[in-house]
Amino acid sequence: MIYVFLVDTGTMMTFDMNLALESVEVLKGAIHNAVKVPPDKQVLLASGGETLDSCKRVCHYSAGTDTSPIFLFSKVAIEGAAPPTPSVQPGGDGDLRAQVEGCLNMPATYNTVVARTQLAQQFYEHASEVTRTCRQLVHDQHLQQQGWAAVVANLEDIVAAFRTRHDAFQQNFVEYLSGREEKVALLQSFEEDLKLLARIPVFPELLGKTQEEEEEEEAGKKRRTSTAQKKEEEEEKEEEEKEEEEEEEEQEEEKRGGEGGGGEGGKREMRQVSLLDWISAKDSQSDVRQIAQLCCRGLAQISEGLLEQVGQEVSAVLREADRPQMKEVKGLGERLCGLEQLMHDAAYVVQEQSNFSQALLKNQDRAGKVNGPSIFPDLCTSHRKNLMHMLKNHQKLQDIKRRCIKAKEELSENLHVRLKWIMYIERRLYEADTRVSMHQESVRRLAGLLQVVEQIHRAPRVYAAAVTEVARRHAFSRAFLQVTKENIDELRRLLPELSHCLVIGEVLAVPPLLRHFTAALNTQEERRRRRRRRMKKNEEQEDKEQEEEEEEKEEEEEKEGSRRLQEKTSTQDYEMKEEEGEEEEEEEEEEEEEEKRGSVKTKQHFTALPDYPKHIKLDKHSFEEEEEEEEEEGGGGGLGVALPPPPTPLQSQPLIGQLSANQERDFMALQVELSEARVEVERLRDRLGQLGDLKGQVNALREKVKVEGSSYLSYVSQVSSSILDLIFQIQDENTSKRKEEEEEERKRSDSLHQQLTETQHKLADTQHKLADTHRLADVYKGQLEDAHREIEVYMDQLHRQEQSLQQAATEAEEARQKMEEERKKEVEEVEERWREKMKQATLEHELEMEELRQQLGTVKETLVAGLEGRVEEKVREQLQQEKERIVKILETSFVERERNALEILKAELLERLRQEKEEAVEEEGNKIRAEWKKDLHRKEEEKKRERQEFLENERRHWEKEKEEEVQRKLALVVEEGRRELEEERKRHRLEVENKRSRFRMMTTTTATTSTSPTSLPFSSSPSEEHPPSSPASSLNRWEGLDRLREELMKEREIEIEERIASVREEERRKLDDEKQVRQTERGKERM
Repeated sequence: MIYVFLVDTGTMMTFDMNLALESVEVLKGAIHNAVKVPPDKQVLLASGGETLDSCKRVCHYSAGTDTSPIFLFSKVAIEGAAPPTPSVQPGGDGDLRAQVEGCLNMPATYNTVVARTQLAQQFYEHASEVTRTCRQLVHDQHLQQQGWAAVVANLEDIVAAFRTRHDAFQQNFVEYLSGREEKVALLQSFEEDLKLLARIPVFPELLGKTQEEEEEEEAGKKRRTSTAQKKEEEEEKEEEEKEEEEEEEEQEEEKRGGEGGGGEGGKREMRQVSLLDWISAKDSQSDVRQIAQLCCRGLAQISEGLLEQVGQEVSAVLREADRPQMKEVKGLGERLCGLEQLMHDAAYVVQEQSNFSQALLKNQDRAGKVNGPSIFPDLCTSHRKNLMHMLKNHQKLQDIKRRCIKAKEELSENLHVRLKWIMYIERRLYEADTRVSMHQESVRRLAGLLQVVEQIHRAPRVYAAAVTEVARRHAFSRAFLQVTKENIDELRRLLPELSHCLVIGEVLAVPPLLRHFTAALNTQEERRRRRRRRMKKNEEQEDKEQEEEEEEKEEEEEKEGSRRLQEKTSTQDYEMKEEEGEEEEEEEEEEEEEEKRGSVKTKQHFTALPDYPKHIKLDKHSFEEEEEEEEEEGGGGGLGVALPPPPTPLQSQPLIGQLSANQERDFMALQVELSEARVEVERLRDRLGQLGDLKGQVNALREKVKVEGSSYLSYVSQVSSSILDLIFQIQDENTSKRKEEEEEERKRSDSLHQQLTETQHKLADTQHKLADTHRLADVYKGQLEDAHREIEVYMDQLHRQEQSLQQAATEAEEARQKMEEERKKEVEEVEERWREKMKQATLEHELEMEELRQQLGTVKETLVAGLEGRVEEKVREQLQQEKERIVKILETSFVERERNALEILKAELLERLRQEKEEAVEEEGNKIRAEWKKDLHRKEEEKKRERQEFLENERRHWEKEKEEEVQRKLALVVEEGRRELEEERKRHRLEVENKRSRFRMMTTTTATTSTSPTSLPFSSSPSEEHPPSSPASSLNRWEGLDRLREELMKEREIEIEERIASVREEERRKLDDEKQVRQTERGKERM
């Protein structure tokens, strides 16, 4: 079973164990079906304050047992005004006192003994049941204490997490404040940075692909998509025609001279883009100047004052959350110890009740076995004493049960108030956390924008460094390529037999950023590529023809296989030599083709960046890494020596059957081949030696290239310095003009700055006023919340008093029903009258409330209309003033900026209007609510006073009637006792007179018999039947009769006195019970 404990009412619930494998959300649904608490209003905690996540399984948490249940809290009950009624298991009290009185009045018989034994058994069973109920109540209070401890632990965890988040926010804010002055300086020089970026051009090669490369890609796509041979031939013809036309055009251009340079310069000028345009084009949604405005606004808003304000709010919330008088329930441990002591007393009482019931049961068995009427009086007297003692124990247990119920009710009420405080604190923590996270997000966003501004500030320097580095690498690659080609040509001239083994790499380390350096080179390379393609196609056609011829030859060889096998021994050596010669010729042709094609595929240089990042980040490390990589590639790929490929195997099909017949011939052929292979190995060793010498020469060439590369580097540095000198000259020329413009702009900016400072001061004043109003509003809100809490407390007290009064009324009704049945009708009539009066009072109260609501609505409407008029007039005046100022400001060059400022001011004024309007409406509403609450409180006190007076009058009247009735009953009992006494006396007198008359008759008869003896019968003598009586014997008889009469009279008087005493004791007991009830009612009323 899964145990769930509802802390609000102290109720334990059990659910099926299969829910442990389900999610917590399913468990909440089951709880909703059981106690009708919506899942969104449920809070489930484990011991230690851990919150149960709805997405996880129930078995994930170590909770749900009878000793450590899942603690459930209902937000519906906590948010309610009145505390929930605690759950108490009903126990069958029964009218045991009436049964005891009935058994005591029964005669001393065996049936009386059986009835009293059964009653004692009922006392014992009821005592066991009451003790069980009390133990459950005490256990529920222990679990409520554990649930409150879990709530406090959860609150402490929330506070700790909130404190860590606030510390992180404070640290980030301090870091932001430490570099705030540098960022302000960057923003002040931001316009100069933008002007510098606007003057720096971006090379066209960085913006997109060249036209030639686009044509190459289109041609490549056409070649890939073409499938028919006819289309390919047509395209080849067209390309040849285009190439011829281009060659003719190039020759014409060479004749014309420098006319083409001017055209390219015009195109370059048409495509020229500044670095500022490129940066702005990458993110069209946000302008660079807008970023600067956002940074200025953020720096003005996010200052040290904001940090102090947030710190004060957070410290206030943490101080409110750290209240030990609310977290700790004082006296709860002592009360639980006292309840445990009561449980020990209850267990002792139950043991006594068990002993008494066992004793009565044994007496019943003994009386049944003996079955003598002489023992019943003694048994009944002892049983009377036992039952009276058991009745006293029963009253003790009822008192213990009442105290346990009262303790649980008080603990539930106390926890209800504290849980309300917990919800209030958690709401405050949530609001403070949202504020902190909002400010942290604004700081983070501002830091990102400031980083963009810093990158824009560094962009000119980074771009200039990149351009110089690109120029240096390009010059180095060109020089290295030229020197390498010269060295290779010289090597080919010196060692022509090893020229086909060399693999020359073409070095292109960096993209051609400077078009006027690389235009001629690109055209030459393009011509070479086209010639190579043409040669390659011709070679492919020749290869296809050779393959067809070889296939025909193979078919002929297969047909003449038998003849060739017979002549194999004589012609095998010759064929192998021919094949080796063919292979060498093929290798030489392939090496020549490779030399024509450039031996190695060149690296494709980049012409356009596919995707630029949002912000420019160029560092020196990236250039250094690229330089190292290119140097490694240039050093490793500039020159290389490759061995010739191995010879291809002979294309002949072996015939295993025929070889087995000619094994000796094959063996001789293999020996010849081995001798030839040895000769070949020696020849290869000679070649390897020559290659070693070649490696030494190549190393010497490398050292020479390094030396010349350093000279080229110095040359490139001189070129870059000359470029920078030119840039600085251009800047110096523009500084004079810029200074004049700056002076004019400074004058304008000073006037604008003064106007802006005035507006900023006014805005700051308005912001301070708004902050003061916000603080006052927060103070008023706190006072309202305190007033609401006090009202709730007073309402709780009133509700409790009403409950106590209702309980007193019900107890009074029960007492009236027990004491007098005739007064039921009168009490019902009084209650009906009181209900009618309450209905009338409620109707009157509702009518008054309706009138107050109508008055409140009219007052609100009038106030809102007046306030709207006033605020609109103020806003119009302020808008007119601000428009006049802004019209003056708009005459200057900052039209767009001031237009934005106007919109911001208009929005702020509208926001201030709305806030003032809401504050005025809220103030008037609060005043009307306070007046209405005072009237309501006064009327409730008057109704309460009238009700108390009515109840006091009714009590007094009832007490008088009760005392009169008791006196009347006492008088009746006394009169009945006297009457019975008189009747007994008369009866005794009659009995005595009868006995005297009989005695006289006996004496007269004896006297007559003595005087006349003949009257006796003849068969008997007088001495045998009736002996003569003497006067002494008669006197003794008279004395015995007197003694008997006196004893009878005493016994009768004793019985009457016992009855009177029992009646008086009953009346006194009833009066004492009524006094106790009155005292409890008065105590409740005082509370």
